Amino acid sequence: MRISRKRLTISLVPAVGLVAAMLVFAPAAAQATITEGHPEAFESGIKVGGKEKSAIQVGWGQIHLESAQLGSEGIECVNLGFGSGYNEGSPLRAYGQILSWTASGHVPEGTHTELSSSCRPHGEAAKPGSFATDELNTKAEEPIEPKNRKLTVPWNVELTCGVREEEFQGIVKTGIPNSAFPGANTKCPAEASETTETEEIESYKAERTGKKGCYATNPAPEGCIRVTIVEPGAGLEVAYGGTLHAHGINGVHNGLSPTRWVFATTSGELQCEAPAGCVATGTTTGTVKEDGYNSLALITGK
Repeated sequence: MRISRKRLTISLVPAVGLVAAMLVFAPAAAQATITEGHPEAFESGIKVGGKEKSAIQVGWGQIHLESAQLGSEGIECVNLGFGSGYNEGSPLRAYGQILSWTASGHVPEGTHTELSSSCRPHGEAAKPGSFATDELNTKAEEPIEPKNRKLTVPWNVELTCGVREEEFQGIVKTGIPNSAFPGANTKCPAEASETTETEEIESYKAERTGKKGCYATNPAPEGCIRVTIVEPGAGLEVAYGGTLHAHGINGVHNGLSPTRWVFATTSGELQCEAPAGCVATGTTTGTVKEDGYNSLALITGK
């Protein structure tokens, strides 16, 4: 849904693919002028409180991660996660965290019509299929034991004001180092133009190539997206980390028409983190839908 240059609707959710943390875009009837570029989160029309009174949200959808490290087809999975959304700072702004995320299975969408319990491609016949997880990659020299399997969540989420198709729109930034979270209340760009949109998207690449934020180290710092792709049949584990910027599309009326996070080639790239020495980046595409965890509430921002 498009909105006027002086209007901004916003959102947060879990996702990745990743991904999936969770604040959402207001329906058309609830759009509001965001003069300072610091949108706030609402649940069923009521302003969400601070972190201790977070709105709980769930997100789901099919995503596709492409990387030279994963072969010609990449990996396509149904992902599922949940997280929290809240308002914090002065002035208030919507933030969130993805608290749990996993991806496995495949549903018939687009040109790939398989219905499967494993991600696509499905690996060798009669062997376990591939999946993705928020667990840390297991180092080759470490035995695969419970003590060596640790989670990478929470992943931090921040709502920002960006430009798409020459209009101000909500951009959900997923993956922020704990040391920089919650961040500053940056305003919308000076103008909503093709030039400012290009500059915004180029800044995602510059953060990665300049080794800043979630790319300052390899593996990425805590608070950043960190996922592990597992293909048991091939004995493969490949990890990716970094930041993604999803474009939110408004839901309408209630949670039966949920808000969506759309990941595109312009959403940024993840860095390859394992095995040691891998340099290929990963590009995420696909759509994640989100709702309130309780009663399928519509989570909005204005």
